Amino acid sequence: MHRCLAGDGEKLRGVGEQSPSCRSKLASMVAAEHIHVADAPDRERYEVSLDGEVVGFTAYRARPGLIAFVHTEIEDRMQGHGLADQLIRFALEDARERGLVVLPF
Repeated sequence: MHRCLAGDGEKLRGVGEQSPSCRSKLASMVAAEHIHVADAPDRERYEVSLDGEVVGFTAYRARPGLIAFVHTEIEDRMQGHGLADQLIRFALEDARERGLVVLPF
């Protein structure tokens, strides 16, 4: 499952609607850039990519019916653009849709 957002926050594919605050942060980025959020289960993490380059991730440990997010990281140069918010929002929505219990840490 993944989501692709145009620079203006237009939802192209995925779950959930984009909030106005998310749209305004993304609009400040170059319009040609595309943000993709995807589950990378082989690496046990969700990744956020900007124009095809992975710029952040949230690592998880999954068990049947459970998921625990253990570490989130966004490249320093990309901080302050709302990417971590997009990443975590997507991961939590995906866990909810899959019926997983999220363990707090």
